[in-house]
Amino acid sequence: MQKNRLFLLFSSILIFLLFFLAPLDTDLGWHLRYGEYVVRTWQFLRTNTLTYYLSGFYWPNSYMLYQILVYFIYKTFGLVGFNIACSLLMSASYYFFYKTHPRLVKTSFFLFLFVSVFSWQVFYLGFRSQLFSFFFTIFVLYILEKSEENSKLLYILPPVFFIWANVHGAFAFGLFVFSVFFLEKIFRKGKNLYSILLVLLVSLLATLINPYGIGVYTEGLTHVTYPLGSLIAEWVPPNLIYKLVLGFLFYFTVMSFFLTKSKRKFFWITVVSFFTIYSFIARRNIPFAALAFAESFIFIFRDKLTVFENNQKFRIVSVVTLVAAILYISTTMLPGNFITSVDPTAYCNDSFVVYPCKAVDFLKENGVKNENIFANYEWGGFLEWALPQDKYFVDGRMPTWKTPENLSPYTVFLNVIQAQPGYEITLDTYKTDLLLITSGSYLDLELTNNKSIWQEVYRDGVSVIYSNKKI
Repeated sequence: MQKNRLFLLFSSILIFLLFFLAPLDTDLGWHLRYGEYVVRTWQFLRTNTLTYYLSGFYWPNSYMLYQILVYFIYKTFGLVGFNIACSLLMSASYYFFYKTHPRLVKTSFFLFLFVSVFSWQVFYLGFRSQLFSFFFTIFVLYILEKSEENSKLLYILPPVFFIWANVHGAFAFGLFVFSVFFLEKIFRKGKNLYSILLVLLVSLLATLINPYGIGVYTEGLTHVTYPLGSLIAEWVPPNLIYKLVLGFLFYFTVMSFFLTKSKRKFFWITVVSFFTIYSFIARRNIPFAALAFAESFIFIFRDKLTVFENNQKFRIVSVVTLVAAILYISTTMLPGNFITSVDPTAYCNDSFVVYPCKAVDFLKENGVKNENIFANYEWGGFLEWALPQDKYFVDGRMPTWKTPENLSPYTVFLNVIQAQPGYEITLDTYKTDLLLITSGSYLDLELTNNKSIWQEVYRDGVSVIYSNKKI
């Protein structure tokens, strides 16, 4: 038992180090603006005030508590606070993953490591609201499993769903899992059916306690039905290799359930099928599918894994893997992630997106304020925090918003940045004052090679600024 506790301690340290990640989410800036607005005004920001395109648009979002949290983290600790927050959140996820099957500490470690590595294309962006949905999914599965011994634990779920619905829109995943759990209880003629149904209904009602009410559901439905896979990178389906691996894991899991005497076939096959389908739709859902595979694997082979835990060779492999991983992460990943968060130059240049920090300095030095700036889509959130006195054309909130042209704002942005016919009309219609775009973009080349009202006022290796008036 003492050795298991020691292994849990050091494996938790490994997960902490692994997820000490710099915040690379390009939406961080507008989340900070929303959190700042709530803290300073004690009101919720319901209409769009950050962009001059679709200004005043009503947007129901489920990030309120997350936005307040990120604002306080940044104001207290700076960017490195997000590194620490990411580590703590994922360490908590690992803890409850292990606590679901406490006799399988080494197996839980390897499976959680598999989930992390397999989902790295989502996780590497660092602290973001989606990680909370990953944590809450693990926590809900933990509560459902432990409720088999103590049904009163289910009473924890309504406040959990209240928090979840105000942090990230994937709270619907948790409601689905809870609903499948209830249906399985009906099929198995389990006990406390009315109590479980009551908790489920109260949990559903708890999700409506948010600044936008039922609007968080309509927004979620919009994201599910809108063809985001043709617009936004993380909504693109996974590549062929991932699809093949996901397909194999799905087949292996389902066949294993049918070939064993597991009593919860309906629950796990339904949950695994649900998350596998969603992971095929968008790669951002891969962590949930990987988690479902890992949890169901333990459930299927629990007895055999319990015996295997005591195998001497498995113990040695576990310890060697743990030590090697800690040394590798401490000497390679950890220093770079720390530097990216504490060094502004590194953050601008080493992030997921290279930001136009020198151009921002230029605008500050020249006292540019209260301007409408057409900037790159992926720069929108960063600029809204770095230069809050100006307004921008688009940012990461907007791909599913309804536009007068019946197009995604991202599509309108692409038409302009690619210098498609009519781009001048779009810029003029929305009273654009400045262009802050990538050097060498189609629009940059168009303005460089042809006469127009736009005059270059600044250029560096990352960005170029054009103005239609003297700066």
